[in-house]
Amino acid sequence: MANIIPFPSLGFVADEIPYQLFEDLCESVYKSKKRGNEVNHILVGQISEEYVVNCSPPLLEYLSGLANKYNKEFGYGDWTGKYEITGMWANFQKKHEFNPVHKHTGDFSFVIWIKIPYDLEEESKQSHTKNALHKRTAQFSFYYTDVLGAITDYNLRVDNKYEGKIVLFPAKLCHSVQPFYTTDEERISVAGNLRLT
Repeated sequence: MANIIPFPSLGFVADEIPYQLFEDLCESVYKSKKRGNEVNHILVGQISEEYVVNCSPPLLEYLSGLANKYNKEFGYGDWTGKYEITGMWANFQKKHEFNPVHKHTGDFSFVIWIKIPYDLEEESKQSHTKNALHKRTAQFSFYYTDVLGAITDYNLRVDNKYEGKIVLFPAKLCHSVQPFYTTDEERISVAGNLRLT
């Protein structure tokens, strides 16, 4: 009888942020825009408004818990450690803006969706998208090589159901954010990096 042996691989952790943490983070995000401490000059995003956001101790504790869960589930590293934030910022993405394929620094990165103003069904009806084989408009995508060396993508169909949700992943995992076209409202997200102390 033949044995089936899969190769081990990594993934990401997805969660819904506890309500009070999310409310506090939203308040911090909107304050960051008023303060205007821009970080565009150190980020790859083709986004006109990106601002530093402060990480509260309860949020850091929550993020550290997700990183420890990741390490435990995937055997990625020392899952008993503590983490520190090495950078956290808010993206106020407008129509046509995007984040090209990139990776981060540190051990882990995360994205938290604050506000998603578009409907993916409407996005997929745009003239440049509706006949495409793969509809990627407005999506968040991960990229990795498989065991044969082929570049593979994993796409999250991010819409308003993602508000208050988070993904945490290894910082060196390449990812991108595609542009949206159907609204003049901003798509707001928070991203950041964690490092094992």
